Amino acid sequence: MKFDFTPALDDWTALLYGAAVTVEVTVCALLLSCVLGLLIGICRLNRKRRLLYSVCSAYLSAFRGTPLLVQLFICLLGLSR
Repeated sequence: MKFDFTPALDDWTALLYGAAVTVEVTVCALLLSCVLGLLIGICRLNRKRRLLYSVCSAYLSAFRGTPLLVQLFICLLGLSR
């Protein structure tokens, strides 16, 4: 069996554009997650601010306590309505 890659190679600019968009989305997600994680970690250091500490603890418990597949279903089905 021989694979024919000529349709994919004929439009290599679209593949290159898709790769560039993938890298951009990855970098933006990495930066956003690092900033968000740092802020949540800093907010959990000080127990004197109970409201902020409680919100950050609830956020962590919700995301660490549920499987990733359940989170994806909630994002896909729960937030789309």
